[in-house]
Amino acid sequence: MDKSLMEPARPRRPRPRHGAGLSSILLLNTMIGSGFLSMAFCVQTAGWPLFVGALAVTCFTTYLTSVMLLETGRAVALDTGDMSEVVEKALGIKWRRVNDACNALICLGAIMSYFNAIGALGADALQDLRHDGGIYVLFATYPGFMCWTVLLFAAPFCFYREYGELEVASCSALALTVVTCLALVIAAFVNPHAIPAAPASGVASVGVLGNVLYAAVMQYAVFEMYAGLQDRDTTKGRGVVAHSVLGAGAILLIAGLAGCAATSSDVDANVLTSLNNALTTIKILYACVVMHLCFYIPNDFILGRLYAFRVADLNYLQVSDSVHYAASTVFLAAPLAVMAIIPRELVDCVFELILALTGEVPIALSCFVIPCLAYRAAVLERTPATTPLLGGGAVSEKPVSVAATTATLMFAVVVLVVCPVCTVYQFVDDCVTDGCASYTGRRR
Repeated sequence: MDKSLMEPARPRRPRPRHGAGLSSILLLNTMIGSGFLSMAFCVQTAGWPLFVGALAVTCFTTYLTSVMLLETGRAVALDTGDMSEVVEKALGIKWRRVNDACNALICLGAIMSYFNAIGALGADALQDLRHDGGIYVLFATYPGFMCWTVLLFAAPFCFYREYGELEVASCSALALTVVTCLALVIAAFVNPHAIPAAPASGVASVGVLGNVLYAAVMQYAVFEMYAGLQDRDTTKGRGVVAHSVLGAGAILLIAGLAGCAATSSDVDANVLTSLNNALTTIKILYACVVMHLCFYIPNDFILGRLYAFRVADLNYLQVSDSVHYAASTVFLAAPLAVMAIIPRELVDCVFELILALTGEVPIALSCFVIPCLAYRAAVLERTPATTPLLGGGAVSEKPVSVAATTATLMFAVVVLVVCPVCTVYQFVDDCVTDGCASYTGRRR
């Protein structure tokens, strides 16, 4: 650890500032990013029975692995620590670094996809204002709208240090998500379409699981939530996780079914681009989603920055102010510049493939495999001989059984192996049949 970058007098842990209600909102908001916009595409591709099944399994395994993490933290006497510390004490430093790198990649890929969605929605909504030059080009084009919007509305929140400081942003993002879902429900009643029951494509249907996972995981934020929870206890922590998972599951279900019913069979990966953006009401809906993403970006930004520093064995809460401002500026400017420079057609094909793979593989490892392995080591198989570093922890209640842990690991293997294979296959198939530019991903 580079001591010159640190100020040991700063607190090592987040401050306990929230009750169970606000903690549930923070954690729920971590699950609902831009992924809910692709749920209609998932329903259209996989059919509603398979979609509902995939969503139910994902939400349940997300709850299980979150409980595993909380119980592992309790067992190793780090219930108010962070995920990095808990994984290191349960599995060793190598697994901790894998976990940190995966979480940083998840957040980076997510942030870049949010930038893409903001630029695409803004450019489509303002396409009538475009001219050959002047101020309209600066603000109404894909890179111009993306950069100015992110810098004006998202960037200020990104300079917070702690996840728990995002009360206003998280509540605003959640409110705008609810508004979007209600708008999709109204659109479905005004101009209804049939919701398919049968899958449109076998391979693509399996790949839909990656979409659902991308929208529903939040394990990397569980300890940040728990450390900021007032009157902490295991029961209250599990309750917050349960409420968050149920709330997120309901939003994703409504967005998927209503969005599919509101659009035709050729629904885009981003359901809003399938609606008639010439209508003023749809433009307003675009604006709501853009603001939702702006309020959501700081969520993944703060968590991604935290884990990026943990890869280098640094606790971000204790870095000096100069390092804090410099790192935040670089971490925000670099991916924003990349997304602005890359042509939009490449973002929607080859680059989107890279983002999809960097989401699916790290998610499987850090959100499912590592929590299961840590829980097994610290709780289910804990003995002084096999885990000598775990002394001082509390006796676990073992709320998740061996069978459930094994089933979750099997689910993780499917995500880790099958989903990336299906993603690559879908990309190759699109390239062969309609050209690579026809591949638009399935996560935005």
